[in-house]
Amino acid sequence: MLAFNVYNFVTTADDTTTEVLANSGIYPDVMASLATDLNFTEVKVIPSDRKFGGINPDGSWNGVIRMLMDGDIDVGICGHTVTQARSRVVDYSVPLAQDAATLVAPLASGAETNFWVYTDIFPKETWAVAIILIIRTNK
Repeated sequence: MLAFNVYNFVTTADDTTTEVLANSGIYPDVMASLATDLNFTEVKVIPSDRKFGGINPDGSWNGVIRMLMDGDIDVGICGHTVTQARSRVVDYSVPLAQDAATLVAPLASGAETNFWVYTDIFPKETWAVAIILIIRTNK
């Protein structure tokens, strides 16, 4: 099952329904392409609280992140920022575009938190060259 954040990609009947009437844009198109290529059926839902996924005052999660953690959905598409707190409970894809939206999935049981999630956007060779250039230019 696939969850969209309501503000980004979908049209609903009103502000209270979680039924997706229409969707458009690059991210729904990517998911439709994946569904065709990988032979699965998309079921689109919206979080009942209509939130991306943040930490509630009691320490629990809400929105798409909560749905992933509970196993209610398999994939979420949201325009939220990759944070260390979120990366402790879900796994991110490489960004799909120059945008904050990414695919997220439940963190595998027993998986360790990736504190280097922000550096994964570039290969190690790129970071090595950048560090060498910084050292050389500071001499």
